[in-house]
Amino acid sequence: MKGRLLSTPGFVRNLSKRHSSRKGLSFERWRPVALNVYNLFGPPPAAFMEVFGLAMVSYLGLAGVAFWLNGLRPPADEPGT
Repeated sequence: MKGRLLSTPGFVRNLSKRHSSRKGLSFERWRPVALNVYNLFGPPPAAFMEVFGLAMVSYLGLAGVAFWLNGLRPPADEPGT
């Protein structure tokens, strides 16, 4: 066992068997639920996806501007102010 690479197929197979008792964390358990929801309601509406995407881009953009402005601020004269 010593000297074997961790990326061998046996290691991956044993790892998946070891954690097979944790079924709540497995995506395979929830896949039929996700497919049923998708089949019942169809894909999300384009308007929802567009609004969600714009909200994400806006949030990331504002966070980037905040970090950029924080880097431009001069250091405080006294620590703690």
